[in-house]
Amino acid sequence: MVGPSRLIATQAQAAARFKVTPKTIRNWISKGLITGFRTPTGRGIRVDLSEIERVMSRIPTTVARPGTNLYGPRARIVDLASTPVVVTRDDSGNVVEQG
Repeated sequence: MVGPSRLIATQAQAAARFKVTPKTIRNWISKGLITGFRTPTGRGIRVDLSEIERVMSRIPTTVARPGTNLYGPRARIVDLASTPVVVTRDDSGNVVEQG
């Protein structure tokens, strides 16, 4: 039973409040990190916002290991402190970098 001290919200509302996706909320329920509360109709699942706050305080932020590419094999990530590069297209539509 849901106690009086619980702040209950839909998965979408919780996701918006904590700036994660609804899928993340569902994953946390599946992993047992948070409790899902079935609505009386049996069709919806609600979550306790205070429980999510407690869980989020225990979840470490993800830091990429050196040399790890988080954006896929074709990603090109440039340090903003480096020399700026101007990217344009030539008459044939090819990308041309100047800088």
